[in-house]
Amino acid sequence: GLYRKSLSIGGSYFAKICLWIFAVNDFTSGYKATRVKGYLDKVDLNTIRSKGFAYKIDLLYRIHRLGARIEEVPIKFGLRDRGDSKMERNNMLDSLKVVLSIRLKESANFIKFVVVGFIGLATDLSVFNLLRISMSSANSSYLSGAVAMIVTYLFNNFWSFNDRKISSNTNLVKRFPVYALSSLIPIVARSLLIKSGVARFGDTALVANILFLVGVTFGVIWNFTVYSKFIWKAPNK
Repeated sequence: GLYRKSLSIGGSYFAKICLWIFAVNDFTSGYKATRVKGYLDKVDLNTIRSKGFAYKIDLLYRIHRLGARIEEVPIKFGLRDRGDSKMERNNMLDSLKVVLSIRLKESANFIKFVVVGFIGLATDLSVFNLLRISMSSANSSYLSGAVAMIVTYLFNNFWSFNDRKISSNTNLVKRFPVYALSSLIPIVARSLLIKSGVARFGDTALVANILFLVGVTFGVIWNFTVYSKFIWKAPNK
């Protein structure tokens, strides 16, 4: 009926967005075709997250991560005229649980990075406003950013990306200039934004902090991309 169809369409779009798989239209039904060798034979079926209909979501995600090409063959269900549905009542919740558990697991580094980002932001913002007492907002932004950079570098290495952390102290020191250089780009961009903004709207606490937060937003996106792709690059699976 309409209710089941709405759940199917809505659930599939939710899974598409959360799992970032747009080549699949229906995650829980229909026929799927893919190669076994090199893909399905690499999946440990004993670790699939669900024993119900939602197992298909986890299986699709795993073979997609392995680079499998997935082809869908549409099917059409007829109306049931006898018997009871095999669909369990908690199937929707099970599917939701599988999708969210996959996303949380895959986003663990980013979640930690965001937490460290808040620690860095608190450090950055506190130092920034303390320095503004005796110097310009633009110069305060440079110095507070440098302090926060050192703090977040250590937190990111030993916590956010601890699964690929730089263990050697020598390498940790050697890698810092690369980290600092990549981190400097959003700091400079933020400082230039603040400089031009306060020149136009006035160097008030409200204006300076709004521009500061806009710059921080850009910095979060830039930094996570660079850090995860270059500084703490994940090993090839």
